[in-house]
Amino acid sequence: MRCINCFKEIGSDSICPSCGYNISEYHCPEACLDPGIIIGGRYEIGKVIGEGGFGITYAAYDKTLNSKCAVKEYFPRGLSSRMGRTDIKAFYDTAWIIPMG
Repeated sequence: MRCINCFKEIGSDSICPSCGYNISEYHCPEACLDPGIIIGGRYEIGKVIGEGGFGITYAAYDKTLNSKCAVKEYFPRGLSSRMGRTDIKAFYDTAWIIPMG
């Protein structure tokens, strides 16, 4: 299992030994994807790092490049809905992948 903040391997611990993030205290905002979801077989979703009227930004891990990134999900409030926290109909033209450090 990876930390949803820094994406270092943490095994079954709830507190990341690398960054100190306490995963057990994370509360996923309503309508956001749960951490651990894999998009397109490549991007592992972590914690929400921002949300606004047009979408949700997640910390993520690119399994192909082995690096952190951010995934911006186009999810306009009032026009979008989700059937559960794991339901995603991914279209790559509505998501932006942003490399991070």
